[in-house]
Amino acid sequence: MSKGIIIPILEKYEMLLLANIDILRKSLNCKLPIELWQIGSEISEYMQEQLNVLKDKFNLSFKNVMDYTDNPEHWRGWQIKAFILKHTMFDEVVICDCDSVFLQNPEIIFYDENYLSTGTFFFKDWLFHEPKNIDIEMTSRHDFIKLLMPIRKQYFPIEWNYIYGIPSKSMYTWYYQESGVVFINKLMHSDVVETIYKLNEDHEKTYKCIYGDKETYWIAFVMHDKPFYINYLPAYNYKIDTNLPYVLEEGSLPNCLAHYYGDNYFFSQKGYPIRVVDDHCINP
Repeated sequence: MSKGIIIPILEKYEMLLLANIDILRKSLNCKLPIELWQIGSEISEYMQEQLNVLKDKFNLSFKNVMDYTDNPEHWRGWQIKAFILKHTMFDEVVICDCDSVFLQNPEIIFYDENYLSTGTFFFKDWLFHEPKNIDIEMTSRHDFIKLLMPIRKQYFPIEWNYIYGIPSKSMYTWYYQESGVVFINKLMHSDVVETIYKLNEDHEKTYKCIYGDKETYWIAFVMHDKPFYINYLPAYNYKIDTNLPYVLEEGSLPNCLAHYYGDNYFFSQKGYPIRVVDDHCINP
């Protein structure tokens, strides 16, 4: 079975992308092949030249959505990840956002007992997101989930029991899964991959009820009555080490969300976390 990383690439995050690839190969000794996907040309000419130079040395391949569909613009956005999951050549897949950076070798997950038993390894989102308009967004989310699953299924997360009006001692979360890094064994779950694809193909409807593709992965598993594994630790909010490559959203604070595997950082988003955890964790 072939294993590999798939990354939809954007000019906005291209410097972080290059740093991520460099660290994967030089520091983390990751040997997984990497597919870089775009629609037309979504990175600068300079970065395309840099990646072309590294293509053979770093085992990179370039894929374009335009070669797989007559309607590529339909897939421009978060939904591209479901598209490339369906069309990648790899059997066991690591989906990686262009602004995500690995801090451990991702290959380790393929040997994790939870991945081996379920064919999945997901990561929890930051716990403290809040909706802009709770009443409107709750109504749309409730209607959307109940349409897909009128009755609560066995693998539905207790953190979302509010959809069915079920009290829970666990903390309710507005976003359950972070989709910046997703591990899926396609050979085990071809049916689920197709449902993920369809949920995101219908993104004009789906994204009105949930935030982007975030929840479409676990929702698809629950719809098929299949177990999935999600890391027990949520994301944590840290200050960014500005001595290393980072991407700062305009108007935002200099921070990143870091995710753990074991006792160490596994990946982070939009930059590298400062490694003095007690002093720089900025969760509420």
